[in-house]
Amino acid sequence: MSTPVLYGPIGRAVRRIAPFLEADPLGVYVAALSFWSAAIGGSVKVSSRGNARPVLIWSALVAGTGRGKGTALRAAHHVVDKALGRFLATHTTSGITSGASLVQHLWDQQEATSETEHGRDVRTFV
Repeated sequence: MSTPVLYGPIGRAVRRIAPFLEADPLGVYVAALSFWSAAIGGSVKVSSRGNARPVLIWSALVAGTGRGKGTALRAAHHVVDKALGRFLATHTTSGITSGASLVQHLWDQQEATSETEHGRDVRTFV
């Protein structure tokens, strides 16, 4: 398998910490890009067939138990945390165990943000 290209400032940061990780650098890179895209997705758009769409990367870290998913996620968090301010702290949740609990969490998030200056915001990392 060829070595993946870790592009841009996020790629440079991942390459810099890669020798100290027990996780796959590609997993760290993709998770960091997902964090970043969610943070800017409401304000940065790309044109597609004449329609402006938010810049979003949807990813899932998939592997067996103890294979480094959590380590990759924590490393990605470390890479982008300062740049994103409080975004990750206010948009991350855990303990979602069913579709119903996910729907309830998103509803609660929508209700909590509906009266804010920027309007409703249901972006959530699970």
